[in-house]
Amino acid sequence: MENSVDDMARQSLVVRLFNPTVVDERGLAIRRPRSPEEQRDIDILREESDRLAWDSVFRSLALDEVGIRHAHDVTVLADCFESDFVDHSEAEVFARAFEHYWEGRPEEAILLALPKIEAVFRKVLDASGGVIYEPPQGAHPGRVRMLGAVLRDLERTSSDDMVRWWRFCRVALTESAPGLNLRNRYAHGLVATATKQDAVVVLRICALLRSFARAGPEAH
Repeated sequence: MENSVDDMARQSLVVRLFNPTVVDERGLAIRRPRSPEEQRDIDILREESDRLAWDSVFRSLALDEVGIRHAHDVTVLADCFESDFVDHSEAEVFARAFEHYWEGRPEEAILLALPKIEAVFRKVLDASGGVIYEPPQGAHPGRVRMLGAVLRDLERTSSDDMVRWWRFCRVALTESAPGLNLRNRYAHGLVATATKQDAVVVLRICALLRSFARAGPEAH
């Protein structure tokens, strides 16, 4: 991937000379690279986000077909999601998120699933000995750590075969443009119209969590 990113960077050199600032879908400035290294990091992130977005288009077709072919029994579906880190109540929420998607409500699917996804990730970090809560210090109250920080810690401390998984989650959920940043965009009401493709990315994470055990997900 890095070679393809380098090729892309050379091809877009003229464009970036005139417009190096990264903007979001509303045209607001998000990133201004200050060095070739920062620009290369942005190019890699853009490449990852583009691939993830295109992948979600094809996965949405497959998920639509699943919805057509199979009866939607939330109880049966919920059983598929339970794992070491996904309890029964969280599994039921993931099942209902899929139901919302199949019934044409992608925004409801996203907003229902995201908080429980965060809860699972915090459990994983806590089980690995990481920090999920920062106690009060002086005038600063205690607080639960932000999801982006949780994912970065998981990515930084995981085995090599898990790094790709955590980076995928970070690019999809919390990395600002050109990352998809779905968690923050939807939680903060920054998306005017939810898309099926965004929902598919979130539901893909739910589906991967069903195989998430103490050793990590079996498939990426």
